[in-house]
Amino acid sequence: MATNSFVVRLIDVAGGTSGVSGHAAAIGSSLTTWFQTVCQRATAGSTVWTADVQWLAQPPSNPPSQDAGSPMTINLIVFFVPGPAQGVIRLHPQFRTATVPAETDQTIWGNTVSQWTPRGAQPGHRTPTLGISEVYISRCRETSDVATRLNLARTGFHECMHNQLIRPGDDLHRGNAGFAADTPTGSTPAAQNVQMMATAIGTLVPQWLDGFQAWRSNSMDPLGGL
Repeated sequence: MATNSFVVRLIDVAGGTSGVSGHAAAIGSSLTTWFQTVCQRATAGSTVWTADVQWLAQPPSNPPSQDAGSPMTINLIVFFVPGPAQGVIRLHPQFRTATVPAETDQTIWGNTVSQWTPRGAQPGHRTPTLGISEVYISRCRETSDVATRLNLARTGFHECMHNQLIRPGDDLHRGNAGFAADTPTGSTPAAQNVQMMATAIGTLVPQWLDGFQAWRSNSMDPLGGL
């Protein structure tokens, strides 16, 4: 029997009051439960999937495995950032000059960018080469801590769907509900959401492992982001 590990790492890049603050445990717990459900759905026959969801406190230093089910592989990274102007995506060489709609549209709570080959291929026929996901903490805040935690957690799962399914923008939103909707709804991912992720769980989407250090270096630069 083969046991595969689906590794998700959550990064609170800013920390302190600009970060997720006291919500980290609740966010991690929700995402663990939801990814466990995905792994249960993906488990079949002699292939078993387990979820490993944790907060990452330091930039990763070990080279990743290329096996989607290896415990040494980071399958997904979610960067929790204060807002679009302080994001990680904009620090990647390929996206420094890209227009980020979230900078002008306050209704956008997170963003994911993807690269794949062949260019223009339809979902399900794309070979991923890069995925970067970020959640905008300031956009997810509510007067209630419970509502804030739910917003942060389900936005994180929503961006993971964009990332793992290699479906940026409205490519994911069209025809899908629950956590896959343009604005995620519900307190848990819908059965369709879980099935979509379970079907794609064996696809390795390379994450930007250097994004954490890039954000740190930029935040220490007095002209960072200018």
